Parts: sequence; C-alpha cells; structure tokens
Amino acid sequence: MQKKDLYFITGNKHKFEVAENFFKNCDAGNYFNLIQHDISPPEIQSDSIGTIATSSARWAFEKIGKPLITADAGLQIEALNGFPGPFVKYMNSWFNQNDLLRMMDGKLNRTAVFMDALAFVFGDMEEVFSSDTIGKLSTSPAKEDGYTVDQLFIPDGMDKSLVQLSNEERRDVWNVERWTLLTDFLIKNYDKL
Repeated sequence: MQKKDLYFITGNKHKFEVAENFFKNCDAGNYFNLIQHDISPPEIQSDSIGTIATSSARWAFEKIGKPLITADAGLQIEALNGFPGPFVKYMNSWFNQNDLLRMMDGKLNRTAVFMDALAFVFGDMEEVFSSDTIGKLSTSPAKEDGYTVDQLFIPDGMDKSLVQLSNEERRDVWNVERWTLLTDFLIKNYDKL
C-alpha cells in the first residue's frame, strides 16, 4: 500500500512534532505521510473553535488543493462565563498572567477547560474532531517564561502548570481524542483521498 500525503497547516513546530509523533505511533502512520505546510490562513471571528478551524482548512484547501488538517484551540474559564473561549490567542497577547489573576480575584471556582479542534478538508469532505482537557487555573503564575495561559493552566492530575511540564508530561495529560477520531476517519476513508 502506498502512503498518501496529508498536510498539517501550521507554522508551529511544536504542534507539528506532537502530530507527527501521534501518527508515527498509531496505524495512520502506515497509511499517511504527515507533512507540515506553513501558510497562515485568515482567522475568522467565531465563538466556535470548530468553525474557526474549518474556515482555515477551507481557505488552505483553496490554496493547495490537497488533503489537509488545521487546528484551533480555546480556553473556557468557568468563573469568567467561558472567557476567553476561542480568543485565547488574543488574550495571551493582551493580558499578562497577573491581569488574568486579577480577573479571578474572589472566584472560588478555578475550573478551566482547554478545547482543541482539528478540521479536515479535502474537496467536499469536511470533518471536525474535538477534545477537551480539563484543569484549573493556579493562584500564582509559574516563574518559567511562556504564554499567559501556559503559566496558569494546571491539567487535572498534575500539580504544575503547562509551562512547567516536559513534552512527555504534556503528552501524558493532554486529551488526544481528537487525533484518534481523525486518524480513524482517515484510515476508514483512505480510498477516497
């Protein structure tokens, strides 16, 4: 069986390494070559990470015409009525960790949920695969450099924030259900790609 090329639209080397590692360690690696393609789709404004990822995938498909995936993420902080949601990228650039901690003053519920979505597009085929990683916000920022959210988000079962975790620890706690759903879908539809 000849492997087919699948393009992951991202300029983020770490995101690609995580995806590549997942493909290498599952059956999909026998069917597909995952290739990083660094183009920057415009990001629409929506309250749905699945909609944002799909819009980016459609745009990228118009440019390269190959089977591809895009990823988008968001963070819902329960005590802040789901803020920042799909706008986590903007929050990371607008607020530092202390700004976000001030917003949490007096809030007892520190539950937060990282939402991740993968969108697959090839011609008329479009699918979105999602998973959530549950955790909480710390009461003080990590000393290590990193994004605001990475300094504050502590995944369930851990006692340190994302920025303090090794890549191996992140893989162990991060919900990868979206990757499993995607690769199952791709294998099932191999002949159509």
